Amino acid sequence: MPSGSSGASAPHANATTLDARRTAMNQFERIRSQEDSAQAASRSVLLDVLHSVFRLDAMRDLLSAYRRSTAATFARFESLLLPIGLCGAFGMPLYYFIWTELFPQTYENLTLRLAGGLFCLLMAAKPVWPKVLRPYLSLTWHACLLFCIPFFFSFMLLMNGGSPVWLVTWLCGFFMLVVIVNWMNLVLFLFVGIAMAVGAYELTAAQATTYGWVTQQIPVFFFALIAGTLASYRRGMAQQERFAGISAIGRNLARELNGPLRGMTAAAVGLKQYLPVVLQAGANRPDVDVGQAAIPVAHLKALEETPARIQSDLQRISAIIQMLAGNSEEVDWRALTLARLSIDDCIRLALRRYPFSSDTERRLVRWRGGESFVFLGQQEMIVRALMSVLKAALSSVIQFGRGEIEISLTRGEPFNVVTVLLAGVRIPSRLIPQVFDAQSSLESSSGTGPGLYLAKHAVEACGGDLSCRNAEDGETRFEFRLPAAPA
Repeated sequence: MPSGSSGASAPHANATTLDARRTAMNQFERIRSQEDSAQAASRSVLLDVLHSVFRLDAMRDLLSAYRRSTAATFARFESLLLPIGLCGAFGMPLYYFIWTELFPQTYENLTLRLAGGLFCLLMAAKPVWPKVLRPYLSLTWHACLLFCIPFFFSFMLLMNGGSPVWLVTWLCGFFMLVVIVNWMNLVLFLFVGIAMAVGAYELTAAQATTYGWVTQQIPVFFFALIAGTLASYRRGMAQQERFAGISAIGRNLARELNGPLRGMTAAAVGLKQYLPVVLQAGANRPDVDVGQAAIPVAHLKALEETPARIQSDLQRISAIIQMLAGNSEEVDWRALTLARLSIDDCIRLALRRYPFSSDTERRLVRWRGGESFVFLGQQEMIVRALMSVLKAALSSVIQFGRGEIEISLTRGEPFNVVTVLLAGVRIPSRLIPQVFDAQSSLESSSGTGPGLYLAKHAVEACGGDLSCRNAEDGETRFEFRLPAAPA
């Protein structure tokens, strides 16, 4: 019995041990899970603190903007790496002999010059770089700039005790850096390069370090830094403005051409579908009957109008392209030859050439006539100016969804006046002073370039003036003041 009892209790003991182990493991997993949750919460709190203190999102955005700007700067100069690299590769060692033999300076360093020349030679060898190394080309280019300009020039300036030759050389290198890099890299390169130069100077200077002359140059340095940074930043802004202007013209031109092209596409689909049937019937084919072909009367009428519609759309596209080309070409305003012109002829020509999108848009423009006059001017320039004002006026009327345009004439001495009235429409007063700017927000929706800007110059070149104002009745007026022709 004892042996039997012992044998029966053994499985029970093993089961109890397993249960205890499971319980211990569960408790261990629960404790570890709680610790992981606590660590995750701590990390979350830490990240929140870092985000609030150091503004990591803003830093990430700034870093992203820095990378894009640096990539754009490198792309702009990538095609010039060969000539720039060759100039540096030969110039670095060449100036060693100039500053040691022709115009001896206190200190020169052939080793640093050869290292800089090697850097530049690597840039000149860009066409033969292996593909596996191409991703590091931009990094090498910026390292070359950092070494050859701010570091090398600053180090040589310090080693030569701030001599006039190296002060001028350093300023030349600084402004070269302004031209090449963006403003962020300019500030970064200057501080890093000068810090490296000071460190190298402290390690290699044979005598006790003195910076008395440097103190006098600090105001000059900061002035150059601020002026260079502003110039570099302004250059970048100007490039962005030019790109934005080109993009706006492209978007608006695409919008202007989209309507006529869609109309021509629809006309082509109709011709493709029904014209073969009509042609076969016209050829007296016995097996084809137009009546059996079941061409709706409306479609037959549309086919009759299709050639005229295609011709009208093509004329509109041609007019839009001519307006864009006219507003994009350079004009020597001083070389214009003035002649006696009839204002009636100029207005008729402008209305005939203007690319109205529809008869409805054409009916928005009313020419009241009035006191016709003869004036001194250049016909093509005046017609373009009238079309540009019509374009801006129609864009405003369509944008506001109301109003119409009235053209009236007033004879006078010494100026005659053509008034383009936006009846029922008032351009916001804040836009009036900038209406004739090249980057006018009113102009940006016209789609044919800086027409108002050029229109004002054209009228002024003819001895007149073009103005825009909001009248007391709440409507906007464009006024051409054209010099009266002598009798």
